[in-house]
Amino acid sequence: MNIVQEEIQSIIDENNIAQEQFSEFLQDKNNMISELHIEDRLHGELDLSILQDNGFKNVTSIIFEEGELISISNIPDNLEKLVCPYNLLTELTELPTSLNYLDIQGNYLSELDTLSLPNLTYLNINENKITTLDPLPQKLESLFANNAQLQSLDFQDVKNIKTIHVSSNPISVIRNMPDSVDDFVAEYNSSIRFENSVVPGENSKTQDREQENTPKISFNEALTIYYKMKGTYEQERKSQIKKIYKKYEDKAEARLKINEYKHPCVKCGNDVETKFFTKDTILKATCGNESSPCSLNIELDTGGYTHLQRELIELKDAVEDGKKNFIILKLDSLFGYNTDEDTKHQYNQRLNEYNFFSELYESALQENKKIYDNDERSLSLQTKQELFAEKVSTIRGMTNEYNQTNNNEYLQLISDMYIKELKPLANEIQQLRYEDSEVEIIDRSPNVPGTAKGKFMEYIENILHQYPASIDSIDSFARKQEKVMVFDI
Repeated sequence: MNIVQEEIQSIIDENNIAQEQFSEFLQDKNNMISELHIEDRLHGELDLSILQDNGFKNVTSIIFEEGELISISNIPDNLEKLVCPYNLLTELTELPTSLNYLDIQGNYLSELDTLSLPNLTYLNINENKITTLDPLPQKLESLFANNAQLQSLDFQDVKNIKTIHVSSNPISVIRNMPDSVDDFVAEYNSSIRFENSVVPGENSKTQDREQENTPKISFNEALTIYYKMKGTYEQERKSQIKKIYKKYEDKAEARLKINEYKHPCVKCGNDVETKFFTKDTILKATCGNESSPCSLNIELDTGGYTHLQRELIELKDAVEDGKKNFIILKLDSLFGYNTDEDTKHQYNQRLNEYNFFSELYESALQENKKIYDNDERSLSLQTKQELFAEKVSTIRGMTNEYNQTNNNEYLQLISDMYIKELKPLANEIQQLRYEDSEVEIIDRSPNVPGTAKGKFMEYIENILHQYPASIDSIDSFARKQEKVMVFDI
């Protein structure tokens, strides 16, 4: 039983009061009301048939706040909007077909029956465990599914969707994305393959904002211009500094003039310099005038890959920190530093954080196992090693026959088997054991005047490095896409 299941069982056993809370909430409400907004935190199981029983037949919108709801049943058939974020729902079934707005972020659902939601236009399943949304509702316009477990998306027949946020998912393929999308965010995913899709610019917020802030230039073009501009600027600046140094016989005065020199900005031409610098993965270039800079502004995100081993260490630390936070929270509650309500609120927040990092850590462990302890590769390696041993035994047998008979046909058979079967098999075994290999050449030749390095082989040392996994597979756990953020020159 995991932490969530333990928490749910604890609520069922000790604090299953949601029905009473909701009944009390309805007591002073007009049964002709269309929207119910329950601001109190509810705890436990809730049966909404109480609405029908008490004459609330016009309710089309129900909004719950963060709490400890563990189930919702008998949802009204005419309900159009349901909001229930950051509770403890593990399933949500028999949703009405009339529903057009569903926000269940921060729960623990592993599946959602989208086939029964033909009128849905807004769906928020952030921070759930849902692995598939198939088929997507045809009327869907906004999809928020960050930090979920989605593996693929297919927008077949979904023609009017405008917003798609699917960061931090193991998505490998997106199919049939329409050109209606103008707000697409998919950060911190594995590399996504788009099939039969109109791919919008990643991380764009709206099409208008994209047109305003994002230039019509590819990343490679912008990067080439950036480094060419930087190289030309630094070369010209260095040339001017040399001229200043030669101009003054007094070198102390020359150094003073060099320190005072400001090379012209590449755009405005004023003697204020241009600042080229790097911050994290962002290449930047701006005017050096701090009080009134010109419009020069370049920001290029070079993206990158997260190293799997580093990711494992960081995620493990995050999981361990989460466990420590639970202990601290319990101690604070035990010694009366926090109220019960504050403790429960903080517990839910920390529980969500803990589960989020635990799932990422588990995913990284599985990826690590796939790379370093792959069952399929191990089985293939074992099979080929056994076959290799058989062929070596056969060659030894033919060698013995040759030694006894001096029949040259055995030599031909041995040679053919070695070239055509044994050597290729050895290469396959090597590839299965070590995906990447490289030789490091170290020249330890003494520095003798007039003698070129590397001339004497006795001083050359070759070191073989072998890696069980390719560098690409180790570094490609999560990719951040490169992009042009600002390019005003």
